[in-house]
Amino acid sequence: MSGMRHILSHAAAGVLCISLIACATPDVDRSAVGFDETKFVRDTALCHAYPLAIPIAFGVGGVALCFVHAPPSGLFELTVEAAICGSAGFGLGAYTMIEDYDGLVDKCLREEGYQVRR
Repeated sequence: MSGMRHILSHAAAGVLCISLIACATPDVDRSAVGFDETKFVRDTALCHAYPLAIPIAFGVGGVALCFVHAPPSGLFELTVEAAICGSAGFGLGAYTMIEDYDGLVDKCLREEGYQVRR
């Protein structure tokens, strides 16, 4: 049972880290002509949510890549292969997202027309 608690504590720590990263507000020029605070709050929430899809996409891609590279011969092999490749892809996606989270959010806000100061 202690092994399961250990895994759950690591998962909770990961969720907490990602949540704290998402709380950071980019430094945007709010004195720009036509700046709308309500629209900015909505756009910021969307831009913070976008990078969270990266680990999911990498996980699905990892599973697909494994199936193409080594097609499973049975249900057990299919399950094991999906778990291993999906976990590896998800981990790589999470690493990628954390490494460039601020850059992805800033890029998204720039595409929405905001002047980000970084």
